[in-house]
Amino acid sequence: YSLGAGCASSPGTIADGRYYYHVRHSGVWCYDPAMGTSERVLSTFWYDGYAVNGYGIYYLRGETLYVQVHETGERIKLYTAPQDCTRLFFSLLGDGRIDVRLRFNSYTIHQDKVPTDTEPNVPSWSYNDTIVWSEYLLDGRTGELLEVRQEYASSGAGFEQFYENTHLTFGGYEFTLVPSGQRADGVALYRLLRDGEDVTPEETLFDQGFFVLRGGQYALVECVRGGKLTHNMLCLGADGSVTTLRCPNTRSYVAAADGFVFYDQYEWQLAEQRYVGVGCHDIATGEEWLLTVDRTDLTRELYDYTTDGVYLYACAPWSSAHTVWRLISDEDGRPAALEYVDTVGPARH
Repeated sequence: YSLGAGCASSPGTIADGRYYYHVRHSGVWCYDPAMGTSERVLSTFWYDGYAVNGYGIYYLRGETLYVQVHETGERIKLYTAPQDCTRLFFSLLGDGRIDVRLRFNSYTIHQDKVPTDTEPNVPSWSYNDTIVWSEYLLDGRTGELLEVRQEYASSGAGFEQFYENTHLTFGGYEFTLVPSGQRADGVALYRLLRDGEDVTPEETLFDQGFFVLRGGQYALVECVRGGKLTHNMLCLGADGSVTTLRCPNTRSYVAAADGFVFYDQYEWQLAEQRYVGVGCHDIATGEEWLLTVDRTDLTRELYDYTTDGVYLYACAPWSSAHTVWRLISDEDGRPAALEYVDTVGPARH
C-alpha cells in the first residue's frame, strides 16, 4: 500500500449509483450520495489491487483473486495462481468476464568478471531475467475457466497482445483492434473494428490499445493520427458510436457520460500551462464550453475525476480525500455547472 498520498491518489469506481474508493491503510469504502454517508466495505491492508463492477468488489490477496458480492457480502475465491507465478494481474471486462494475466520470471545467474588483485571490486555476477506470460478469461461470478488465451508465451515470438488491450464490449457491440502494419520506428499499429466492420476514422490508427478509459457508457481511446506521434482521441459508445475528439495540448479528456465528454482545460501563460477548469464536449454537436464551479477554492481538487452524469467524484494527487460534486444542467439539459456536495476520505473516519 502507498505510504503517502502523492501520485497514488486516483478516482474510484461508480457502480449502481454508489462510489467505491480506496482509503490508505484502511481499505475500500463506499459512498452513497442518496444518504450522504460512507462505509468501509473491504477492510484490509494486504490486498494488492481491486476493481469494482455491479456484481461485486474483486481483489487480490497474494496470488489469489476473490470477489465480495455486493448483495450478500459473501466472499468467493475465484482463482489461485500456480506457485511458480511471480505476479498475478486481472481486469474486469464489460461483459462480466475477467481477464487474468500471470507473469513468470526466470533468472539466469552467471559470472561476468573475475576479481583480480588490481580490480578487486568489479561486478562479478550478472542476471538474465526472462519474463513469460499466461493469460486466461474467467467467469466473473464462478471463476470458471472460459478461454485459454496464451500459456507461457515470452514477450517475443508467440506472444499476443493482451485481450483487454484489443477487445472492448459495450452494450451489444464488440470493438476490437486488429494489426495494421508498423510505424516507422517499428511500433505495431492497429485498426478499429466494430462487430467485424472496419470503423477506423480516416487517417487514424492505434499504437497502444484500449488503455485510456473503459467502463460505463463510453470508452475514451488514445490513438495516433496519420501514423505520427501527435495523439488524438476517440470516444466509443455503448450505442456503437465512434466519435473523433480533437486533442490539442491545452486539454486532457478525463470522463464521459450521457452524451458528454468532460476534460481539463488549460491555457498558456508565457512558457507554462495554467489550469482553467472543467470543460464539456457535446458528442452529438461538437460544441464545447466550461462548467462553472461554486467553490473556486476547491477548483484544483478536480485534478482527476469520474462521473455517472449525475455526480462527479474527483481527487488530486496531493490529497487523500475525494470531493463529490453534483452536475447542474441548464434549461436545455446540458451540464452547465458543478455544485459542491461533500468531501469523503480518511479525515472523516
